[in-house]
Amino acid sequence: MAPDPDKTMTDEQIASALFEYMRQLIYNPDKADIDASRFPDGFSDVAKGLTFIRDCALEQREFAHEIIVGKLDATPPTIENGLASGLKEVQSALLHAAWQAGEVAKGDYEQSMDYMGDFGSAFNTMVSQLKDREEALERDKRLLEQANADLESTYELTLDVSLGSERSLIFLDAETQEVLWKSDTVKKLEASSPRTMESVLEALRYCPSEVADQTVKWEHDFQVLDEKDSRDIVHLAITSRMVRWNGHRAVSHVMSDNTTEYRERLRMNDLANKDMLTGLYNRRYGMLRATSLMEDGRAFCLAFIDIDHLKYCNDSFGHSAGDDYILSISRRLGVFGDTAIACRVGGDEFMLIVPDADKDEVEGRLAAMREGMRDDELPEGYRYFHSFSFGVVDVPAGCTTKLADLLSQADSLMYRYKFKNKHLLAIDGSTDEAPDSRL
Repeated sequence: MAPDPDKTMTDEQIASALFEYMRQLIYNPDKADIDASRFPDGFSDVAKGLTFIRDCALEQREFAHEIIVGKLDATPPTIENGLASGLKEVQSALLHAAWQAGEVAKGDYEQSMDYMGDFGSAFNTMVSQLKDREEALERDKRLLEQANADLESTYELTLDVSLGSERSLIFLDAETQEVLWKSDTVKKLEASSPRTMESVLEALRYCPSEVADQTVKWEHDFQVLDEKDSRDIVHLAITSRMVRWNGHRAVSHVMSDNTTEYRERLRMNDLANKDMLTGLYNRRYGMLRATSLMEDGRAFCLAFIDIDHLKYCNDSFGHSAGDDYILSISRRLGVFGDTAIACRVGGDEFMLIVPDADKDEVEGRLAAMREGMRDDELPEGYRYFHSFSFGVVDVPAGCTTKLADLLSQADSLMYRYKFKNKHLLAIDGSTDEAPDSRL
């Protein structure tokens, strides 16, 4: 049974109680509480209304948190909650943007945004650039495939007709690995560079074991070791097969110099997986590696890194200075560790994947790296420190959380770190916030 209203409450006491409740509602809504039944007639409805506002505010805050951490399909507040109407529109826009991004990831580059202002414009620019790059990569891929096909056709035709002067042939005894026969090109190599010939023979003696049952095509890198102690690398394409040679069970090895084509394949691989400015891996490669680690059940740390003041640097000192700023950070991330995978995933954003790492250690190293950048020498007139903000997520072995959700968590932690340390991001050492607090 509800208590009777306290008719002895003065107007001042009523105002004080309602004010205190409103203060709690603003600064500590979780603990805000008021008993509407204890107020005299005329004020109890006000108290009930404030209680409703508190419930709406708590519901709105929970909904906003779900969206911030990337749960775009979160159940929105009820229609009675008018405070959340704006957030519902944001959720709708983000859900559609996420769907469009997913379509782009599937290869649909006809997607475009005519909403969300600057974000929509940036999205449209990104899609256009992705389309152009994929078309360029496909053209280069077709050219390379055609070139490889032509080389393969020429190789097989030449093998059928004659060994030719550019190809080498050697027969090794299948049991003793003794040299049974060698072509003139092999003899010339042996005469000009005995040490290189020893290296070639050593590799041939450990050719793939499948050669016992089938013809095997494989590749190997050799160092050309001449009297000047040169260290040039030659990439050989080798075809090995079991044959009978002068009564011996032998393995024939046909070798051709494939260095030019091999280097071209490496270049194409870099185009697909590397960021052109920094030389770090790109977002595509980073996502593939992180996904592979999760599929293998490996534990790793995932760090999201954002450069501070990059927009200010570009606007104030030009994009050349901005590129130098980006490179100063990428060089540090690139040598984070032997197993670390550093990726540039946006203009001012990086992703760092560190397998089998301790989160505290990764955070400590990033913090020390960030602190060390404050000592970077900047040209005269540059009014900012080199620095970055970061967030690190520990991904345990066997983790089943979606990679996109893990990235959202790391991104949220990065912005919390940026806000927490915004006093360190001051221009000219002042305590004022930088021109753009998200820089």
